[in-house]
Amino acid sequence: MENGAYLHNVAVSLQHTLGRVFNLDIKEQYEIADACTIQKSPYMWMVIMLMNKYSTFDMTIKDQIKDFIENYYDCANKTMDEIDFIKVDKMVKEFKNIINVIKGE
Repeated sequence: MENGAYLHNVAVSLQHTLGRVFNLDIKEQYEIADACTIQKSPYMWMVIMLMNKYSTFDMTIKDQIKDFIENYYDCANKTMDEIDFIKVDKMVKEFKNIINVIKGE
């Protein structure tokens, strides 16, 4: 699979995660941020999802979120295409791991 198609699939996956985090149906997901919008600012959207209920998390999760924000801050204001392909993959995996911890998985 070509990098562009892979990155779009990653953005679609993040769109569905956004829907679950904010309890949105598919129409609401598209109204807030579809995959193309997420692809333009992936870091921002991941941070928004992580910060959704930040004040309710225990310190372990808060520390993971802080580390994520610090580790990938250089990706702020960059599109998926502008971020190194390997770094996008690593960032998304770390993000999904944090989401799974939040969900208790």
